[in-house]
Amino acid sequence: MTTDFASSRARILPGRRPRLQVFLFCIVGLCMVLFFYGMATYTDAPYKPCYSSEHGGEFNGQYCGKRGAVQPIEKVEGWKQWEGLLFASWPFGMLAGYALQRLRKPGDASP
Repeated sequence: MTTDFASSRARILPGRRPRLQVFLFCIVGLCMVLFFYGMATYTDAPYKPCYSSEHGGEFNGQYCGKRGAVQPIEKVEGWKQWEGLLFASWPFGMLAGYALQRLRKPGDASP
């Protein structure tokens, strides 16, 4: 017995498909905007503690980027918040993208 998944989805979501697709598209879009915002804002990330040779290799309270430039603590904290938000939201964006692919109409062109 063969199951037609497209028709079963159409029966489950008769009038809600366009609204659901818009909602899922917004989730994917927000995840992409968040990702590219962080890539543009925190170009010197990841930040790590700077160790001073003057103090015997101890942490001197500053953070350095991957190019060795000292970064203000506010930027490091902002990066940590962005990173946490990205890791928390990215799975939802991936699931929404998968659901958008599954909700496509059978006649739509494949990318």
